[in-house]
Amino acid sequence: VREKQKPKKMPKILKLKVLEMTDMKFKIVIPMQPNIFVIGKAKGQTEEKLGGKGASVEKLYHYGFPIAPGIIITTEGFDQFIKYNRLEEKINLLLDKNKEDQHSNEIANHILNSKLPEEIVKKIEKALAEAGIAEKRLIVRSSANIEDNVKRSFAGQFDTIIDVKPEEITNAI
Repeated sequence: VREKQKPKKMPKILKLKVLEMTDMKFKIVIPMQPNIFVIGKAKGQTEEKLGGKGASVEKLYHYGFPIAPGIIITTEGFDQFIKYNRLEEKINLLLDKNKEDQHSNEIANHILNSKLPEEIVKKIEKALAEAGIAEKRLIVRSSANIEDNVKRSFAGQFDTIIDVKPEEITNAI
């Protein structure tokens, strides 16, 4: 078991709703906050911000469990990606058709065929270096801020990509 480290104080974060669904309209609100954390340095962040897996891993780290080094890309990072690629309007047009099930593949394709903003790529590279894993093969796991809780479970619905080479990390994400 890893020796418990004294956590650094994190700045107080404004509690902002980053994804709003109103009348099936998709609206992105991007607060000016960190959107990538090294595991172990996101104490106090919410599941809404870190996603289900990210929040659980962070808690386990601070309880002293041995956790492999890694990073967490927050929901704000995802929102920035959506905004950068101008996907909000495309998603809303598809949601307006009230046939979400029929259009979910089209929404997924828009997301998969988009690029990460250079600002996020640089932050990912910096965080991986800080975690000491920039040159290692990695595992990329997806998560959601509503992934698993008392009311619902999405077990097996998200992707895990193993043995990702450093030069392929942004594509895997």
